Amino acid sequence: MDRCAVFIDGGYLAAILRKRDSPRIDFKKLSERLSNDMIHLRTYYYTSMPFQSNPPTVDEKQRHSKASRFVNQLKKIPRFEVKLGRLQKTRDGR
Repeated sequence: MDRCAVFIDGGYLAAILRKRDSPRIDFKKLSERLSNDMIHLRTYYYTSMPFQSNPPTVDEKQRHSKASRFVNQLKKIPRFEVKLGRLQKTRDGR
């Protein structure tokens, strides 16, 4: 029987969902669905925490706290691994 791993670009997925005002996603079910009839080895969810300036603003703290709760919930899903990148401001503001 075939085996598979699922790779999710969290930032891209979030951007698409914001544009479409989509409902919440059950990531466990999504992983199972994408695995189809194959053996699901693991799902990797790539994202980064929201940028925080030094010192962070109230809004930045709230966004970071919300993102932390979300990531912690993802980590509880069986065979689910969150890969965190790091946001960094560049000189031209991108």
